[in-house]
Amino acid sequence: MDACAARPPAARTVAAHRRVDPFAWALLALAVLTLALTAWGVGGSMSEYYASIALSMSKSWPNFFFGAVDPAGTVTLDKIPGSFWIPALSARLFCFSPAAVILPNALAAAAATVITAITARRWAGRTAGIVAGLVVATTPILVAVARSNQPETFFVLALALTAWAATKALERRSLGWLVLAGVFIAAGFQTYMLESWAVWPALAAAYLCTRQSWPRRLAHVAIAGATSLVLSLGWIIVVALIPASQRPYIGSTLSNGPWEMVFGYNGLGRFGASTADGDAYRSFTPLALLIGAAFAAARRSGALWAQLALPIAAALSALGISIGLALGAGGTA
Repeated sequence: MDACAARPPAARTVAAHRRVDPFAWALLALAVLTLALTAWGVGGSMSEYYASIALSMSKSWPNFFFGAVDPAGTVTLDKIPGSFWIPALSARLFCFSPAAVILPNALAAAAATVITAITARRWAGRTAGIVAGLVVATTPILVAVARSNQPETFFVLALALTAWAATKALERRSLGWLVLAGVFIAAGFQTYMLESWAVWPALAAAYLCTRQSWPRRLAHVAIAGATSLVLSLGWIIVVALIPASQRPYIGSTLSNGPWEMVFGYNGLGRFGASTADGDAYRSFTPLALLIGAAFAAARRSGALWAQLALPIAAALSALGISIGLALGAGGTA
C-alpha cells in the first residue's frame, strides 16, 4: 500500500499545510536580492552630512525628537526627522558606524519590495506580484538611495504599506483598512512631508467608487482623512507648542517655526520659479484623481486590461511631467 495513502486524513492535512507556498520562496528571493543590491559594500556611498545628523540625533532624546543637526542641539534639520529616527536609534543601540546608519535603509527597501509583491499578487496573481517586486528591487534610484543614508527609502516603504492597506480597504469596503492606509500616509508625511499627501486624491476617488451607500462612503473617507491629517501634523503641532527657548532653532526658516519649515520652505517654496514648475505639479493632481477613479471603476467591472493599463498610464504621465520639467530646466540654463 502506498505510504501516502496509508496516512490518515488528518496527517495528510497537516503535511499539506507544512508545504511552503512557492510564492513565499519568491518573496524570500526578492528580499535577498534587494539586500544584496543595497547592502553589499555598505558604507561606500554614505552621505557624511546625513550620517552626522544621525549621529547627533543619537546623542540625546531631545536631539532625537527634534532632528538636531549638531550634538549640542541648537539647529534642526530642514525637514521632519522621521526618516532619520530609525538610523539614529540604530546608531544609539549599536554604536555609530556606516552599517548602523545604512542597513536600516537597506532593510526598508527589502520590506518595500516584499510588500509591493504581496499587494500586486492580490490584484493580478503571483506572476504579477513577482514582477512588481522585481521592478522595485532593481529600480536604480531606489538601490542608489538605499545604499546610502538618504531619507527617501523610508518614504517608499510608507507608500508600499499604503498601497497594501488601500488594496484591502477597496476590496473589503472597510473603514478600518482605509484608516490604516491613512495612518501609513501620515507615516510617510513624517519622512517626506507633503509628497505623501499626493496619494490621498487617488485613494479617496477610488474608495468613493466602491459599492456602498454614498453617506457611508463619504463618512469613511472623512474619518480616514481626518485621522491621517491629525497624525500627519502631530510632530508639527508638538514642536510649535514648545517655547522656542526650550528647543532647537527650526532649520531653513525665518520665523523659527515648524509650520513655515514644512509648508513654506518644503511646500510652497518648492514651487517657485527657481525650484520647480508649479503649473506642472497642479496639473498632475487632477490627473491622479482621474486615474484613481478610473482604476477603481475598472476593478469594479473586472476589466483586467484596464487595471493593467491605468497604472502604466499613471507612470507614463509622471515620466512625461518629469521629462518636461527637465527639458524646461535645460532650456533656461
